[in-house]
Amino acid sequence: MGKGIRILNQDYTETLFSFIISQNNNIARIKGIIEKLCLALGEKKQFKDIEYHAFPTAKIMAQQSLMFFREIGLGYRAEYIKRLAEDIDIGFDLSLLCDLSTMEIKDALMNIHGVGRKVCDCVTLFGFHRSDSFPVDTWIEKVYKQDFNGTLTDRVKITEWFLSRFKDNSGYYQQYLFHYKRTALKI
Repeated sequence: MGKGIRILNQDYTETLFSFIISQNNNIARIKGIIEKLCLALGEKKQFKDIEYHAFPTAKIMAQQSLMFFREIGLGYRAEYIKRLAEDIDIGFDLSLLCDLSTMEIKDALMNIHGVGRKVCDCVTLFGFHRSDSFPVDTWIEKVYKQDFNGTLTDRVKITEWFLSRFKDNSGYYQQYLFHYKRTALKI
């Protein structure tokens, strides 16, 4: 089970926007919102006779009204997306984080309006490719409690618990545990 699982190798800017969108959301809804965003603002491209719309630039998103983001389904996240796009457009440079340690990247991300611990851990893992990150969501919390007999309730402490065990490979373990819990319940 889990053959071929990979860590996403996304652009850190797109990853940051995408995981802010993912807050308190389900996968189908997240995909729908991102699709609406790309269709409305993304550059039209083609790959092997397949047309698609790329993820829009921060510059283009910064030009949109707050209402636009609300109308595509972002709800309270609309303010976070609009503000981040504007910050990037006026000079906030995420590339400056690339050479920092994982903890320094996390500290910087946590200072962004609308970024909490889980979003921070996801962006660090998937956008900055730091495998010493371990995002904890509902599924991982279930793994921790049901399969590791964990008693902690604070997700930050659960993250630390897993990081202390899996260290530099934590992100890989997280992906396998997440996959296991999501598919094991269907078997």
